[in-house]
Amino acid sequence: MFLSSFKNAIDLILSGDAATYQAIFLSIKVGFTATAIATIIGLPISLILSTKQFRGRNFLITIFNALMGLPSVVVGLLGYGLLSHNGILGMLNILFTPTAIIIGDVLLGIPTVVAIAESVLSDYHKKIDETIKTLGVSPFKGQIVLLKESIYGIMGAISAGFGRIFEEVGAAMMIGGNILGLTRTMTTAIALETTKGEFARGVALGIILLSISVSVNIALQWFKKR
Repeated sequence: MFLSSFKNAIDLILSGDAATYQAIFLSIKVGFTATAIATIIGLPISLILSTKQFRGRNFLITIFNALMGLPSVVVGLLGYGLLSHNGILGMLNILFTPTAIIIGDVLLGIPTVVAIAESVLSDYHKKIDETIKTLGVSPFKGQIVLLKESIYGIMGAISAGFGRIFEEVGAAMMIGGNILGLTRTMTTAIALETTKGEFARGVALGIILLSISVSVNIALQWFKKR
């Protein structure tokens, strides 16, 4: 069954099937957009947590680490409650739209970016903090130096955030609605097509999903070597 489905999946990819490529392009758009937003929000938070001492700091770090394992269906449930017509944000009318999926994915990605980046930045901060103080570097320039020194670790945090976002299905299904041509991503399409018995289409999307994830990680590894 797998061999036959794999052959049919390759044929489906090469045929340029519209529904398949709509799901692919939407997944890429949503995945990269949500990762960028999660990084823009999460990186400053991780920088503050790794360089500042204040009451509740350890508690926040613990919370972000715990939220790394937050089930995507819980985010979907929360998002549905907020974005539905009876919800607090119902007036925005963005439920079952790509925007809603991006919001849910950002909420999933931020804890991963913050937790991993904070750990990396904290280690580097301990190593170079005394040197920075000795040289009389301003706090702002010191943070720039810290970011440059830990860039590879930060890229790893972003990569982990991308993986968390790109491969989730629960939130996308619940607040996106899995609408053909509008909010159907690769992960939701795989779940749907498999339950319908369209195993070849599910395999085709799975091949593309895996290929993109591997390609992103290869690109990051290449960047590290450069």
